[in-house]
Amino acid sequence: MDKRFFALILLILFSVGIIFVHHFFSKRVSGYSVAIITPTTHPSLEKIEQGFIETLDKLTSQHNTYKIYNAHGRRSLLKTQVEQVVNGSSDLIFTIAASPTLMAHEIVRKRGCAIPQIFAAVSHPENHAIRQDQMITGITEAYNPRLQIEALRYFKPVIKGVLIVYAPHETPELQNDAEMVIKMLEKDAIKARKVEIFNIVELAQRVMPFLHEFDTILILIDNTIVSGIDALITLCKRRGITLVASDLDSGLKGAALSTGVKEELYGIKAAEQAFDVLMQKKLASEIPFIPLDDHYVQINKRTMKEQNLPVEEKLSLLPVVFQEKGCVCVKLS
Repeated sequence: MDKRFFALILLILFSVGIIFVHHFFSKRVSGYSVAIITPTTHPSLEKIEQGFIETLDKLTSQHNTYKIYNAHGRRSLLKTQVEQVVNGSSDLIFTIAASPTLMAHEIVRKRGCAIPQIFAAVSHPENHAIRQDQMITGITEAYNPRLQIEALRYFKPVIKGVLIVYAPHETPELQNDAEMVIKMLEKDAIKARKVEIFNIVELAQRVMPFLHEFDTILILIDNTIVSGIDALITLCKRRGITLVASDLDSGLKGAALSTGVKEELYGIKAAEQAFDVLMQKKLASEIPFIPLDDHYVQINKRTMKEQNLPVEEKLSLLPVVFQEKGCVCVKLS
């Protein structure tokens, strides 16, 4: 009788142990549920996604669940997706770039949603009423027009004129950035003009009438324009126009000159903040905004000649930081 009772106790304890271990490891395997909202398809945005996912999985030692919502440049679809996320059961919302971040923040606030939000690549969030005393934090974007113009003048001393192409509906900052770049160029006696794009299919059509006056096209940090950059690359190649981009991945795609940061760092740094929220149980409001402002200058050696940017001699005088896909990243001394 005692032996049977003792065996029964052991069996019960063993069963409880199995249940506990199964529950523990099931929880670790399932991990957290994260909604990622991105405005469109572009290598820069994909690098941010990848950096975030890989880093968060590594930090949490779990296989988390990620659902990616891509608005494909359509504001109406973006709103539908954000509402779907807010009404769902995600543990965290990760938004990439300004438009998804602002829309998610607005809807979360209106609905009184308790899901914490981390953002990446948003410039001047305070201008959009996004403050650190709210349930949101992230990695801010720092556009560096002075470096961009300095690089352009270094590699292309004689400039006929610069067309600044951007989509004003993205964020109010783009309008301010365009005005700032024009003032800086005009101060250096370089003619400059804005070209506003409201529909990506009109990109080439809107730019073409000005190409007899301008020999350089500059793209701001603009997810609408970069999604149609292939059309600009083709146009610049055909007309011998220098294409200047504000992100390194557009340089990899074919812009002769580009400036910017390593995009995956946005995702890596945002994942570190997400870890603090999910695992360390910090409030997003307790984590400060972090700027990512280590900018590089990149030359595409495959397209520089056809885009009227013959820079071999000057390029050889600069220290190379890294090389990728026929592109060379340098630091201006």
